[in-house]
Amino acid sequence: MLSTFPVRKEQVAAVEARAVFDEDGSVTHLKEPQYHGNPISPDGSLVTVDYGYEIHQRVAEWAQFDVRTYRFNDKKHSILGEYTEVFLCRKRARL
Repeated sequence: MLSTFPVRKEQVAAVEARAVFDEDGSVTHLKEPQYHGNPISPDGSLVTVDYGYEIHQRVAEWAQFDVRTYRFNDKKHSILGEYTEVFLCRKRARL
């Protein structure tokens, strides 16, 4: 599996909830609401989870994968700034 997560540089914990959905469908915000762009809705999409630097360890536990994290900084291709991590996950070999 090849994947990306927006890893927050100030956060170590793998996953921190930003909002939870209650049984009645309402939303309880645990942090200040944040929205990402959404081509289908001008309101954007509510961010419900923040990812931290330990996300690779959590993925390895959840899916029994060997996980490698690659961080890119490539001025020529305009890959600069935050959120440039790419995760390569491979199924562990059976012994």
